[in-house]
Amino acid sequence: MSALVTHRVPGPRRPALIAGVVLIAIGLAMMLLANATLAGWIFLLPGGLLALIGTQPGGAPIEAIVVDDMGLSERIIGIGPIPWDQVVRVEAKQIRLMPVIGIYLTDSEVWLARMPVSHKRLVAIGATELGLPPVFFPAIRLDVPVERIVAEINQRARGSSR
Repeated sequence: MSALVTHRVPGPRRPALIAGVVLIAIGLAMMLLANATLAGWIFLLPGGLLALIGTQPGGAPIEAIVVDDMGLSERIIGIGPIPWDQVVRVEAKQIRLMPVIGIYLTDSEVWLARMPVSHKRLVAIGATELGLPPVFFPAIRLDVPVERIVAEINQRARGSSR
């Protein structure tokens, strides 16, 4: 089977957007309240440029989830590759507005031990309070629909259990 590689699409450049809006506000305040037209334009023009830059996606897409013959890998957190014979099933869940892919494994403890400490804290909260499986990862801003990723993973997991 061919590999399914998803990429996390970069989001807007928030610091540039925030800086741009602040400069615009300062420029408008100087023009309207202090009657300092030239000084206002000095803040307003760069602020507008920064705000425009801030609305554009920043950086290149990052490889996020790889589904191939070796197994399932999540490259941003650093999970995997998890061999197909250990994947029981996968399901998509929603935590507020964030899509999450939850993985049910035959031996979750092995994979939990390999995760970064920061993700282990999330797992402790997520598994108990949110009803998530022990191994999960966010599926934010991916270039492939979460449903397609889940279907592909489940198909490969079922194929290896035969």
